[in-house]
Amino acid sequence: MQRGRMNRASARVIMGLLGLVLFRPAQAQLGVAAGLNFDSFTDIRVFDGNATLDNSTGWHAGVFLDLALGPIALRPGIFYRDLSRIDLSVTGFTDTFGLNVNMIEVPVDVRIRLAPTPLIKPYAVVAPVFAFANSSKSDDVEHAVEDFAMSANVGLGLELSAPGLGIRLFPEIRYAFGLSRFINKEFQIAGQTVQTTDISRNNAFMLRIGVGL
Repeated sequence: MQRGRMNRASARVIMGLLGLVLFRPAQAQLGVAAGLNFDSFTDIRVFDGNATLDNSTGWHAGVFLDLALGPIALRPGIFYRDLSRIDLSVTGFTDTFGLNVNMIEVPVDVRIRLAPTPLIKPYAVVAPVFAFANSSKSDDVEHAVEDFAMSANVGLGLELSAPGLGIRLFPEIRYAFGLSRFINKEFQIAGQTVQTTDISRNNAFMLRIGVGL
């Protein structure tokens, strides 16, 4: 039941943002962005031992809407993020298990311009991020990842104007840190129920390039 409610909630959020993109205000600029994410995960205790999640390198891509409000811009977006394979080692099991995780992320960026020039405008960005995750069954692991997670992004970027082309480039570096649980309190490995006693969070460095159209 909870999973069904979360799926409906995520669908409403995504449809709302798609509506904003399709019927955007006149002063808003539509953009696309893509990049790499270098993910790390805090370890957790299970049984009388530990569960360790290896770092992974994945990618992300999506669309955003840049709403300029003077020196501050609001930039909601929708991104698909693939965390690639995450290897999971658990005390008591000789095998290493794999998680294939991807998610739909909804960031709401606040861009703050810093000492702008006519062609180059450096900025800082902060954002709450709402994520709706999917973890496909892999190597006998089930229900390991929370359906919904929250994180925050902080970062720095450059807004680069391209005279004559009518576009802007947004190269960025970001750090994302988890605010909520990434691994479920209870999940199954090889038919056995595993209960965790700690909160595992997903943190990541991100390199991203955006194009304002």
